[in-house]
Amino acid sequence: MRLTPPDALTLARVPLGLALALLPPRRARTLALVAAGTLSDALDGPWARSRGESSERGARLDSVADGVLVAGAAVAFARGVALPRAGWAVVAGITAVRAVTLGVTRARFGVWSIAHTRLNKVSGGVLAAGAGAALVRERAPLPLVLAVAAPAAAAAVEELALVLTADGYDRDVRGLLVR
Repeated sequence: MRLTPPDALTLARVPLGLALALLPPRRARTLALVAAGTLSDALDGPWARSRGESSERGARLDSVADGVLVAGAAVAFARGVALPRAGWAVVAGITAVRAVTLGVTRARFGVWSIAHTRLNKVSGGVLAAGAGAALVRERAPLPLVLAVAAPAAAAAVEELALVLTADGYDRDVRGLLVR
């Protein structure tokens, strides 16, 4: 199967994530890389669907590219932003729920994937905006951490509940309350 233009846009997040993780933190560069990755994530799926090129492979590539970008952004954020201890505890808790969800998804359905629920999409936008604000200020006060963490935690718990209760895996499920 050939690489489609939307697949190439998806895969562009991989070097962006690696750059975020490996290059020394510089505020403008980090913001630009996060913005480019967020834009790629927002555009690749709709572009593939509009071209009639959405596929299981594209969805898997999307999950991998998202993971690399998020991991790279987390490393850049950790090196470039002062975060209170309580903030790190919140990040660790959400990360733990996400890791359990990935393990359950793999064990139950044989895939490594993150569902594209509405709440996941909202939390991704809030996370990108909050991370941008923190990078600009070079610190993340606890109220900002909690404002960003609330939808992220809700999305993580929702997805875990979905994979624990579903009969089959649907990465495009809208959510627990919106099916």
